[in-house]
Amino acid sequence: MKTILIFSDTHGNRTALRKAYPIMKETDYIFHLGDGARDMIEFGDIFDKLYAVDGNCDLGVTGSREMVVEIEDRKILLTHGDIYGVKRGTDFLLSYAKKIGVDIVLYGHTHSKSIVEKDNILMINPGSLSYSTAEKSCCYLVINGKNAVATLNEKIFL
Repeated sequence: MKTILIFSDTHGNRTALRKAYPIMKETDYIFHLGDGARDMIEFGDIFDKLYAVDGNCDLGVTGSREMVVEIEDRKILLTHGDIYGVKRGTDFLLSYAKKIGVDIVLYGHTHSKSIVEKDNILMINPGSLSYSTAEKSCCYLVINGKNAVATLNEKIFL
């Protein structure tokens, strides 16, 4: 069993990240889906379990717009989502996910949290921690073999 804490669109809100730091320390992996990937610099002691991609607001920070990570028996796509037009829907992203054969898609950009399963692909947007986002959230994902359970969490940011 592996645990993953997922952030996106932090946009400089390190105060919110500090609130999540105790959870960061105890999870197996931390994913940042862009637009604030640089915000993770403060947490150097967790770099060995941090995977981050660039969003449209931080191009060149990580050097990668997307990546695929395999954890347990699951293949996971990390992307910010802007290059797949996710503000207009997730059909293009879903089509790409099918093409590359991933089980789970993690994306941001919309600042709207969601967990949806489409065509046997789990699609997760953890929401945003941006100062301008009224309901800040992240996602806690537990993977145990072929089972994956995602929970959106906004309570730690109150």
